Amino acid sequence: MANAIVYYRLSPKEEINDAVATLKKSIKHFEDKFNILRVYFESPQDSNELLDLSNSSLELVDLLIVNSEIKDDFNNKLIVQLSKAYCFEVKFLSELINLD
Repeated sequence: MANAIVYYRLSPKEEINDAVATLKKSIKHFEDKFNILRVYFESPQDSNELLDLSNSSLELVDLLIVNSEIKDDFNNKLIVQLSKAYCFEVKFLSELINLD
């Protein structure tokens, strides 16, 4: 089973409780295919969780699941470089929901 981490950026009006519920429902579609190691929830205006993710141990990660496009250029480049350095894929949550 592949190891995955989830990076979920909340939309501007989304509450954390709603985001958690949405993610729990989504994970049910692929929980038998991936071992979820960690989940990061990020508020729309911050990047603290992404920086925490980038400073964490990523050697065992096969997949980074993101819920939406990373629009900030710096953060997008950071994710691309991390995926190259640690050899993991990046996929959108919506892609994995359709695995059934």
